[in-house]
Amino acid sequence: MSLKPLVLTRFCDIILLLPLILPVSPVQVTAMLQLPLLVTAQLDLVLVLVSLLSLWTRLGRLSYPSSVVFDEVYYGQFVSLYMKRIFFVDDSGPPLGHMILALGAYLGGFDGNFVWNRIGA
Repeated sequence: MSLKPLVLTRFCDIILLLPLILPVSPVQVTAMLQLPLLVTAQLDLVLVLVSLLSLWTRLGRLSYPSSVVFDEVYYGQFVSLYMKRIFFVDDSGPPLGHMILALGAYLGGFDGNFVWNRIGA
């Protein structure tokens, strides 16, 4: 004996089956299930506006500038100096941050003998 899948295609099938599952009368089932089923959703207008504004400011003019802009070439110079044991304090960031970058360079095998004078050097 094979089991057939239960397919409920009509509203009356649901009404006839629910009393077997739930201890309610058919009148209560009819009151619970009213066709057509109505789904409501609330839309937060402020959230939508902020989301659209954030997408516009993030994606607008994404192709500008058309060339690479990279201003962190100075960090390579800082790391090179730290690798040569020349320690200093400047306004570009905390010394611990430079030391952490130098630790990563040391662990990566960098010896500090690279001139960071231009991008793509």
